[in-house]
Amino acid sequence: MQSMKKSINYIILAVILTFSLQAKALDFDKKIYEIKKEVNRDNLSKAIKDLGKVEIKSEVEQDRVDLLFGDIYLKINQPSKAEDFYQKTFMSSDNKVEALSYIGLAEVNLRYGKLEKAIDHANDSLKISPNNIRPKIILATAKDRIGEDQESLEILNSLYYNQKNNAEVNLAIADYYLSKDDYEKSLEILEKFIKVNPTNIKVMDQLGNLYLIMGNKVKALEYKFKVFKHHEFNKNKYQVVDARSVERFTGKEEEPRPGLQKGHIPNSINIPFNLFFNNGYFIKDKEIRDVLDNNNFNYNKNIISSCGSGVTACVLAFALELIGEKNWQVYDGSWSEWGLNKENMIET
Repeated sequence: MQSMKKSINYIILAVILTFSLQAKALDFDKKIYEIKKEVNRDNLSKAIKDLGKVEIKSEVEQDRVDLLFGDIYLKINQPSKAEDFYQKTFMSSDNKVEALSYIGLAEVNLRYGKLEKAIDHANDSLKISPNNIRPKIILATAKDRIGEDQESLEILNSLYYNQKNNAEVNLAIADYYLSKDDYEKSLEILEKFIKVNPTNIKVMDQLGNLYLIMGNKVKALEYKFKVFKHHEFNKNKYQVVDARSVERFTGKEEEPRPGLQKGHIPNSINIPFNLFFNNGYFIKDKEIRDVLDNNNFNYNKNIISSCGSGVTACVLAFALELIGEKNWQVYDGSWSEWGLNKENMIET
């Protein structure tokens, strides 16, 4: 009997330790995910500061931290230092880390103009993780630069066919046509994307550059001003997210309620609520994050969820809850309240 009690105690202790380790791993994963978002937003000082606070308990965790340092050095155009960190991790016991380290090395060699090496590393990454988008884009870019235009375009077209709502893919294929001086095709791709994702800053910025090259200063300034306003607004701590359709958000469609003006709350972003559904079902956590990331959602802000009357704003709130984000509030009056007041500022 005493022996059985001891066995039960050992089992309970083992279960507690297992859950404790899992909780710590999840905590590490969340911290790394948040830091990576800061790197992607070019908020490097915060990323470095937060990396210094991360508690490392295994070789794989050290590899993941080194990867982020590599990404940071690449961002500040110090590829030799970035390469040092990527070299530390490319023999990692974790396949995902190894695949990402090959992507980093491919990026470094692309910067150096060592195109064959960039191609080799991109292919090495794809052998481990064949669905990664970034190595395919590097592969296409490098092949284009060595004169394999058609193969490059085939890679990009395949990506575009399957990832039409991915900003990185759209920018890559637009850059391909830009390199061939086909400004109209490049413009067509990005304008099509921005109609569906009207608040993507990187795409707006590139559209501003394109219109400037083409001599359309009015359109260039329009997009560049939106980019400027985005950065100005992001100095503050709130982000308004509008869940209405793109047409209503941009003021191209009449409001269904009488007396309401057309447009949206200044500096708000648009993430139509239907993007969170697929065939009538809520999309998975990773897909929710992809939708948010594609539309300049800021996880560090206090989110004000808005829509037409406060109903579909709850869809966004529910999506945030599903992925563990708690910093949201629903603006229950939404556009029915804001758009009715003629004194409120409005953008279209």
